[in-house]
Amino acid sequence: MSDGPLRVLIVDDEAPARARLKNLLADINGELPNVVVGEAADGVEALECLSRQEGGVDVALVDIRMPRLDGIALAQHLAARPGAPAVIFATAYDQYAVRAFELSAIDYLLKPVRAQRLLAALGKLPLGVPDAALLQRLAPEGRKHLHSTSAGASS
Repeated sequence: MSDGPLRVLIVDDEAPARARLKNLLADINGELPNVVVGEAADGVEALECLSRQEGGVDVALVDIRMPRLDGIALAQHLAARPGAPAVIFATAYDQYAVRAFELSAIDYLLKPVRAQRLLAALGKLPLGVPDAALLQRLAPEGRKHLHSTSAGASS
């Protein structure tokens, strides 16, 4: 994830649904600082938007049913890309939930999305995961030993 506010891409073919998500993100901004860095009406536009984002995108809020490239296909494309944003589905269709989680979605929100439910979903994003280069600098040869302690139970 990037430093600073959470960078969000909204992907939905319906403009009112995109506007609702933007409003919800504004409502929770005090609890979870965020900025909408782009909007797309389908998966093709989302991929184009992602390619233009210099600062990256932390999470994409994605509808399922959209023209050209739907949300499931978009998530499949993103899963194959290094540095791709996390995906949270926001849809009116519950029958795609299992498939969404098979694609490693962070969460699955049913419309109408509520602010606290959106906040809870965004709260599931991994924070501060170090990249491979940082891990290599910290332990260039990898770990050779594992140490563990446990408190013994008294009888």
